[in-house]
Amino acid sequence: MVTMRWFVIILALFTQTLYAQYYDSLLQVAAGLSNQITYAASLEVGEILRAATAENISIYIFSSHNLLHQGKIDEAAGYITYGLQIDPVNYAMFVNCAYYFAAKGNLESARSYLIESLNVFPENYTMQEALA
Repeated sequence: MVTMRWFVIILALFTQTLYAQYYDSLLQVAAGLSNQITYAASLEVGEILRAATAENISIYIFSSHNLLHQGKIDEAAGYITYGLQIDPVNYAMFVNCAYYFAAKGNLESARSYLIESLNVFPENYTMQEALA
């Protein structure tokens, strides 16, 4: 009886590890598609991930990034809002917020979020140049 219990525990741990590896590989696929400017495909992979691991900040970073680059500004807002609820000081979410506000014409808020991104990640020289 004890042996069967240990078998079930080991099987559960093994299954969790496999799922984690699967979702990590999907996240890498989503990132790769986004980097290749294949935003719609990256969003599809992101939706698979979001359905399974809704609390993963990376999904909201990629999804909002992809939507912003597709011109779906209002749709990106929900992903940005939820992403900031998960991680309220995430550098990449601040950058996406800046992009969102700039697209909406609110340049002061955009600048404010870029400054916040530098407070979190001061080594970002691209943002330092943009704000100069």
